Parts: sequence; C-alpha cells; structure tokens
Amino acid sequence: MNIVSYLKKNGITHTLKIINEYKMQELFDSLVSIFTKQKELRNSIVIECHTDFENNGGAFYDYLINNEYNKKYKIVLLLKDKLVKELPENVDYFYLRKPSLRKSYVMSLSKFFTFDNDMLRKYRKDQKHFYLTHGCFPLKSTIGKITVPNYVDFVLSPSGNVDNIIVKQFGLTSKEQCLHTGFPCHDIFYSKPEPLVFLSNYDKKIIWAPTFRKGGGYNRNDSTASYPLGIPLLETLDELANLNTYLSQRDIALIVKLHPMQDISDLELKQFSHIKFLTNQDLNRKNTNLYQLLMNSDALLSDYSAISYDYLHLDKPIGYVFSDLNDYKLGLSVDNVDDYIAGDKILSFNNLLHFIDNIYLEIDKNKEKRKELFNKIFEKQDGESCERLAQIMEL
Repeated sequence: MNIVSYLKKNGITHTLKIINEYKMQELFDSLVSIFTKQKELRNSIVIECHTDFENNGGAFYDYLINNEYNKKYKIVLLLKDKLVKELPENVDYFYLRKPSLRKSYVMSLSKFFTFDNDMLRKYRKDQKHFYLTHGCFPLKSTIGKITVPNYVDFVLSPSGNVDNIIVKQFGLTSKEQCLHTGFPCHDIFYSKPEPLVFLSNYDKKIIWAPTFRKGGGYNRNDSTASYPLGIPLLETLDELANLNTYLSQRDIALIVKLHPMQDISDLELKQFSHIKFLTNQDLNRKNTNLYQLLMNSDALLSDYSAISYDYLHLDKPIGYVFSDLNDYKLGLSVDNVDDYIAGDKILSFNNLLHFIDNIYLEIDKNKEKRKELFNKIFEKQDGESCERLAQIMEL
C-alpha cells in the first residue's frame, strides 16, 4: 500500500483508523510469531461472528458451551461491539479491531479458528481455519467482495450441487475446501420457537429482510439507486402509510428487519401500527434474535440475500423483491436465476399487495418448488450441523 496515495484518496482520519485497526495488529502478529512458532499449540478455539454472538459463529459457540466443551478447550471470542454480558468459565475475548500483543500471543497458539466474515491470518500451518460464512448461499455476486485466502482449510457449502458456485464466488482454489456439515445457525430451525410477545397481537407476520445496499464498510454502496426508507420498492412515508392501512385491514404485521451492515444514518424509520423497522440492537433489547423472528413468521420477503435460502428450512412462502435488480451493482452469482428461487418475483407495489393477499388467504402455490429447491441446495436437513462440525474438528 502506497501510504501517500492512500492518504490523498481517503484522508488522514480514515488512514489513521486503518493503521490502528489493521497495521498495528499485523506488526504485533509478526513479532509474537517469532517467539511462538516452535511452541505446542493449545486447546483453544477462536470464534469470529458476523455480529457478536450470532450467525454461524454464535450458534457454534452456544453449542460448545451447552455441551461443556469449554471444560477442555479455551474459547476465545473476537468481538466487534462492547461486551455487555458475563462470559462462562474458560471463555475469553478480544476486540477484533483493537490491536493487542496478548491477542497475537493467544491466537498464535490456538488450534482452531472459525470465521463468519473477517478471516484473519494463519500463524502456522498446523492451525485449522474454518470459514463458516455469514450467508449459506450467495445469490448476489460476492466476487471481489469476499475472497477466501488460500490458507483457509475449509469453507462451508450447502451441498455438492453448488460447490462450483461457491468456489467461483469465494475465489477458492478447489472444491476440496468445501465442507458439507450444514450450517450451525440452521440448527435452531429444528427446535421449538420461543413465543415473541411483541408479535402476539397480529394474526399473521411477514418478515422483510433486504440485503444491504449502502453500508457494510467504508463508504460502500452496492446500488445506483437511493433508498430513503432503507428498502427497495417503497420510497415515501405516504406509500408506507397506504401499505400500513392495507396490512391493518388484514391484521398482518410487516416486520422490516434491516441488515446489520446497512447504514441507517440517513433513513426515515417511522414506525406504524402494522409496519415495524427492527435492527439487531432492537432484537437484542427484546431478548430475541433473527432466527426466532423467522421461526415466528408466516412468510418472508427478501431479494438477493442468503436469508431466503435459510428460510427454506422453515418451508414457508417467500417473495423475492427484484424491483431494483438493474440498479444493483454486484449482480447475481447465477445466470439462470429462476432455477435458484422458489417464490413470486415482486417488481411492483401491486405485486407486493398480491403477495400479502396470498398470505392472508393462506394460498401457497410454490410449496413443491420450495421443496425441490431445498433438496437441490441443502445436503443436510436436520439440526445437527454444530455436532458434525465438532466431529470434523475432532473435539
């Protein structure tokens, strides 16, 4: 990296932030590795989550704790936000973006690493790195956005049917890196949902979970369109108010779950009687999570997000909001998109109302197509993905 040109392009504040978050840690890592490269690796598992304590890393962490693996293994969490709860015995943490010599030392001697998003360096060849991903199947193209380093040992893939797509999208060296254990975050779908009090007054619940268009990093914007409400298709509060009336007449709640990486600083997030905008922080305050929200729903609206594939495990209707596909910079990971979706394409406001009416009337025309797609995408269809991952690690 040419520091002068980088400074001119990004400014001093951003440059200093990058130096502090990345370059200082790289320096510490290099220094510590000199002293630890001959030491025996320790029974330690490092876990990074897309959002702290959630996604695949969070589900695997819960499995390890619930099955008392922390009695044999030290579990080290890499956190992005301030720790707000007490950790169990033999569980430690470091902040992902805060340089630390001790972090370098602990990680340089750890046996196993799992990452949902930020794949850190491999200190030694005898360490094992697992990229669990933060989306089971990338319908949106990730080329140039997610590149898995060649030192990563295994990458979760839903099945051999899509390994070629996974290899291309993540820049893998071969299909041998693909691991078909299932995804830890899907295990919860095979358990009984916890009732959510804040949804109990509605007859039916539709979750709208758009992928992020703006956010996800330093001034990243994946669309040429603007989204004043943070979602495609709807642009004004008047449109939301009209939709709210339509929903209230059918006693249906529309829960807009904003992507955790979505920049919401300039959004108009007004709550209506039957339309609610929720962030991860909102769910945390309600003592629940995205997966419980999905399990308590009757249908899903999404787009190019992998959540539409997660939702196949629940066998409920899915609508695909593709109204801004031509504005979406990343494009899709497949050419024949109709072979990889199992629900209505929603291109207009009237399409959206039609989808809502079908949920209200309990009309489900895509059940068989969902089953076909589910069997095509997912090799594992049970609640034992965490157990299989632990077996692969020989814990």
